[in-house]
Formats: sequence, C-alpha cells, structure tokens
Amino acid sequence: MTNTQTRVIKQINKTILATCSFIFLFGFFLSSATSTILIQTNEWSILTAAILISIVELFNYLKHKFQFNDRKSGYNCFFFINLAKLGLLYGLFIDAFKLGS
Repeated sequence: MTNTQTRVIKQINKTILATCSFIFLFGFFLSSATSTILIQTNEWSILTAAILISIVELFNYLKHKFQFNDRKSGYNCFFFINLAKLGLLYGLFIDAFKLGS
C-alpha cells in the first residue's frame, strides 16, 4: 500500500469511529430524555417501558431475520440503529442504578 492509501484508510476509520460514537451517545441521550420526561407522571411509566421493549424486540427480530453477512446497502442502516439501541439500553441501565442507590 502506498502512503496516500494508508492516509485515506486512517481518515475513513476516524470518520467511522466518530459517527459510531455520536450515534451511541445519541441513544444514551434518548434514554435520558425518555426516563426524565415521559416517566414524570406515573401513568406513563408502564406504557413507556412497554413501547421501548417492543421497539427493541422488533428491531432484534428484523435484524436476525435479515442476516447481513456481507456489506450490503442495508447493513449500515441496521448497524447504526443497533448502536443507537445499545446506547438507549445502556442509558436506561445506568438510570436504573442511579434510582437504586
């Protein structure tokens, strides 16, 4: 590989890492916003939890139904949505620890 090709690959990897980090943190922000705003009234807490679990399980079903072993066009969409889902679940997990302490 030439020096130019190496620099281009490093730049692409930095861009992908920045995008993945942003999407993960966006999912974390969504969890904080969801747990702060929608669950302020006790009537919405069960409905909000049911909707979030349904969305996560629906995405898991679609992800496993359409296995992307090669890098097709739909792979990136599922990859980024999965990162947002992981950020959402991680944020809710952290909020549960905050409430438990």
